[in-house]
Amino acid sequence: MLKIMSLFNNTLVIGIILILLSVSIFSVNGIIFNDTSPPVTTISLVPPYPDGENGWYLNDVCVILNATDDLSGVKEIHYRTPKNDWNILYGDLIEFILDYNCSEDGLIEYFAIDLVGNVEETKTFIIDIDQIPPVINSTCEFIEINPIYGWKLEFTCFATDNCSGMDRVEFYFNNQLQSTVSGPGPEYVWTVFYFPLPRGYKFFIKAYDLAGNYNLGYIRISDINSNFRYNFINKNSNYIFSNYFLCRFLLLARLAYFL
Repeated sequence: MLKIMSLFNNTLVIGIILILLSVSIFSVNGIIFNDTSPPVTTISLVPPYPDGENGWYLNDVCVILNATDDLSGVKEIHYRTPKNDWNILYGDLIEFILDYNCSEDGLIEYFAIDLVGNVEETKTFIIDIDQIPPVINSTCEFIEINPIYGWKLEFTCFATDNCSGMDRVEFYFNNQLQSTVSGPGPEYVWTVFYFPLPRGYKFFIKAYDLAGNYNLGYIRISDINSNFRYNFINKNSNYIFSNYFLCRFLLLARLAYFL
């Protein structure tokens, strides 16, 4: 009995000395372990791969932090997202949802602490999430009447995206893709000739950002006619009546071209 008490007292004294020397120790079944290694935290995402283009996510992302410690075990996990305070979860596993937009940074910081106080070095991970489509403003103007090719129309789309950035703009006529203009923008232009002027059809514009979000802009034929009639007559005020008829009847425009 005295030997057991002596062994216990010696163990206690050794433990106190090690604590005073800032050595991380713990005991399991009377066996003393020295734990000087911090936990290791891994990160995983759901879905595991981006659902957008160019490495961007288009929807919320579930983040999973899993910490392991081979000796004393994990006490808690700390993490924070942009513009937020540190969150603390007691345990070795945590899940949370990221739903922020690009007004913030896609940076996650995290670390774990084990049961004897070893602190993991702070890790960082960047997730690119863009859930906001581009902002667009589209117009169309008649540029001229050509006796050979017909009506010359110029479609202009001003498109901006403050998150992933602009990628391209697609121009459609009667639901058929006509032209794709790529680049950062903000101005995208498509010029086309038509004869006769199509009626009952629609033009629309599809603007994509780098993440794959898009926005649509529609242009009606009636709006194009109104803009042309106003611009054409005002630019040629000395020929108001003749230009009006030229605007209405392209055949007359062709004949007048050769006069």
